[in-house]
Amino acid sequence: MEEFRAPYKKLPRKPPRHFSLFMRENFAKIKAENQGMSNPDIMRELGAKWRNLPFSEREEIRRKSEDAQKTYEAEIVEFEDQLSEGEREFLNVQAKDKMKELKQRKMKLLNFPKKPGTAFIYFLTMERESFPRREGEGITQWTQRMAETWRDMSDDEKEMYRMANRRAVEKYNEEVTEWKEKHEKD
Repeated sequence: MEEFRAPYKKLPRKPPRHFSLFMRENFAKIKAENQGMSNPDIMRELGAKWRNLPFSEREEIRRKSEDAQKTYEAEIVEFEDQLSEGEREFLNVQAKDKMKELKQRKMKLLNFPKKPGTAFIYFLTMERESFPRREGEGITQWTQRMAETWRDMSDDEKEMYRMANRRAVEKYNEEVTEWKEKHEKD
């Protein structure tokens, strides 16, 4: 059973954000100072201390948090490279969502090109000012209204947006090819 846990032990753990780091550093101290205080009360006390913390101390905690984040990002990039084939297969089956998230994060860190939007997305972007949201209309209702407008348009009217999409896809494919060539060397 231990061999199945091995890949999980190698998974990089997300570092704590600012307040969580502050909480980790101060929780035990407040608990020791206030014997018998409940955990929710300790959390309220920590929240009050955080709100009253001087800017310089908050900046120091923020710097620590950002340093931990940079270390974590480097670990993500290294993690996938260090897995054996068996571990990679196991994680792809057992922790599919986690592996997908790590792969996406790795691609983002390595500046993988972003996929272009569809012709409809270009229509939404280009026509946002021409078709403003009505008062009280949510984004979902506006998008549904725009989808109805899109469906009612002729193919000739849609051609401009399809052309923009084709150009963007061509550019994306070129960028992916360049990215792959660059990262095959690394």
